[in-house]
Amino acid sequence: MTIIRRLFDARRARGGPHAAMFERFRGEGCVALDLETTGLDTRRDAVLSLAAVPVDGRVVRLSQALSLTVRGATDFRIEAMRHHRLRPQDIEGGAELDAALDALLRHLGNRPILGYAIAFDIAVLDRLVEARHGFRLPNRVIELRDVYRDAWRLAHPEQAEPDLRYESIMAAAGVPVLGRHTALGDAATTALAWVRFTHGGVR
Repeated sequence: MTIIRRLFDARRARGGPHAAMFERFRGEGCVALDLETTGLDTRRDAVLSLAAVPVDGRVVRLSQALSLTVRGATDFRIEAMRHHRLRPQDIEGGAELDAALDALLRHLGNRPILGYAIAFDIAVLDRLVEARHGFRLPNRVIELRDVYRDAWRLAHPEQAEPDLRYESIMAAAGVPVLGRHTALGDAATTALAWVRFTHGGVR
C-alpha cells in the first residue's frame, strides 16, 4: 500500500470502529491469517471460511484464535471443493459476510498479518473490506516464504535456494501440518513455522 493510499484510507476510517488499525504497531508478534474461498479469482470468488491466530513473541495463542465459516456463497466448483473440502451444507450455519469481516478486523487490529502466499488472502480481503468500509487493510504483511528464504540464506549462504512449497517449509521448520487446506489448520501451522524461523533459525 502506498503512503498516499494509506493516508487517504486512514482519513476515511477516522472516527469509525476500525480507526485503530491505522495506528503504529509497537508490540512483538503478528496474526497468522488464512482464507478458504470458492476459487482463485481475487476479483470475484467468495470466502467460505477464515481463521486468524495471534502470535505473541514465541507463543502461538490458539485459545484466542478466530475461526469462522461464512455463509452465502453459491458458486461451488468441484476443483475448489477438492481443495478445501467444504460443501454448501457445511457453511449453512456460518456467519454473514459483513459480520465475519467485522469480527476479523477487530481480531487483526493493527498487528502485522502473517501467511503463506498471503498476497492472495490480502487481495480478497481488500476487495471485500473496501466495499464495506471504504479502506483496504493497512497492516504490515509478512510472507512466510520470505521469512524462510531469509533464514535459509543466513544459515546456508553457499547452497542453492530452498524449496518454498508449503509442505517443504513445514518439514524444514519441524512443524506437523495441521488440518491442511482448512483455514484454522493452515493459519496455526504457519504461525508455528514463523515462531521456529524467527526464534530458532534454520538448521
